Amino acid sequence: MTRLVDPSYYGDSPQRMNAALSELRDLRCDFLIAGRVEGGSFKTLEDLPIPPDYAEMFTQIPESAFREDISSTELRRQLHRLPE
Repeated sequence: MTRLVDPSYYGDSPQRMNAALSELRDLRCDFLIAGRVEGGSFKTLEDLPIPPDYAEMFTQIPESAFREDISSTELRRQLHRLPE
């Protein structure tokens, strides 16, 4: 999720990032944000640098409704250990 609002993923161009977000908003896209452990602490929507003009596109899933402190890499490892 962080990449969506990080200008470095748009060639270090805030203008390109805003253009992409504007296009997504025009398409009526919304994003549900689940928190995750990053750098040893639990990060939520409040920790993301969402430009104010696009804040209405993002909704936080409450930590009480969704929190699983496991990485996608670990999930894949567990999946491959299961018998088929």
